Amino acid sequence: AYTRLTATNFQRVFLYSVDEKRSYAVTDELSDATEPVFDRGGKYLYFFASTDAGPVVNWFDMSNADMDMTRNIYLVTLQSETLNPFARESDEEEAKEEELEEDAADADTGSSDKKSKKKKKDEDGDGEEKEEEEEVLKIDLEGMRNRVIELPVDAGSYYGLGSAKENQVLYIKREAGKRTMHAYDMEEREDKDIAEMDMYILSVDGKKMLYSKDRSWGIADAGAEPSPDKGSINTGSLEVKIDPLAEWPQIFDEAWRINRDYFYDPGMHGADWPAMKEKYAQFLPHLACRSDLNRVIMWMCSELSVGHHRVGGGEQLGDPDRVSGGLLGADFMVDNGRYRISKVFEGLNWNPDLRSPLTEPGLNVKTGEYLLAVNGVDLTTDVNLYEPFENTSGKIVELTVGPNPDGSESREIQVEPIGS
Repeated sequence: AYTRLTATNFQRVFLYSVDEKRSYAVTDELSDATEPVFDRGGKYLYFFASTDAGPVVNWFDMSNADMDMTRNIYLVTLQSETLNPFARESDEEEAKEEELEEDAADADTGSSDKKSKKKKKDEDGDGEEKEEEEEVLKIDLEGMRNRVIELPVDAGSYYGLGSAKENQVLYIKREAGKRTMHAYDMEEREDKDIAEMDMYILSVDGKKMLYSKDRSWGIADAGAEPSPDKGSINTGSLEVKIDPLAEWPQIFDEAWRINRDYFYDPGMHGADWPAMKEKYAQFLPHLACRSDLNRVIMWMCSELSVGHHRVGGGEQLGDPDRVSGGLLGADFMVDNGRYRISKVFEGLNWNPDLRSPLTEPGLNVKTGEYLLAVNGVDLTTDVNLYEPFENTSGKIVELTVGPNPDGSESREIQVEPIGS
């Protein structure tokens, strides 16, 4: 399921058939429909829709700058025989015996709209697992627009629609300066506040979610309130080594290509766009910082002679952090195109500040063994020995060591290099 922007500036929900290689419209063009999501049980397709979006999505009309749009949550039943989940129910209670008979009859027929994908033991008891037929999602396209149903949730400023489990809808509501996750249970017909958060992403199986709040990130059970002392992700410790001199030509090329593909005038306002790329690429070998790159891109784009075309941002490394190396407490020699341990220095491992990484209990690294790989990357004498240990002091590093340069009889160990 996906949405497509129409000529009215409204989005419209479509279903795409991979087998037929064609799309089918789910919604009409009278509302702005967004974020289609399948229910985990395969009976429904959920989506947001707004009928007061017209003045807001027409962004160029400045008289509408102070207007807000609201959304409602809708579902469409994917099978024609699926009943309205919000239909009024009888308050009469059936006898338990009748319920048991109905359950037994259902069990005997074994009817289902879907085929199970689970594996089960062979009925003969031989212990072999047999795979049943693949699950097939049935969608009845005829009359689908008549099967659109509004969830009994008041209109609001909503985003982040999701389905973590069958008959449950997750969404985030903006209200009074706060953003709060809600979970609507269709079986209980109850809407619950879960927790304040800015956004979330569900895992493939719908059991976990990655969420963010105030630029902090964490992992929690999907649709459940995150624990304040569990699941937080220390993003401050995430580091990536970059090579600006290699990245800048790519950034320049992408800026040129985006204008080539998406500039509104195919004639590029008369500019010979391939020639402009060649003209300004001459400056790339002489760049000294990201601001220089932005200036060159700006010069190139000025050839288009169009307003509201700006360049900015990027890393500003005026005062970069000093990156230390990591040491293993050993001497090495070059042998057979590999680094071979010639000496392992003893440490005072009872003192955390005077330990020797390779002498930790259970590692049993010996003189004469080869250092074959660091963090799964093969290490030969073509690479500077200290390069793989940049910024590894005090961090867990996986080493592959062994008695032979070809890697036979090798083993993997984990160490914490010390600072250089």
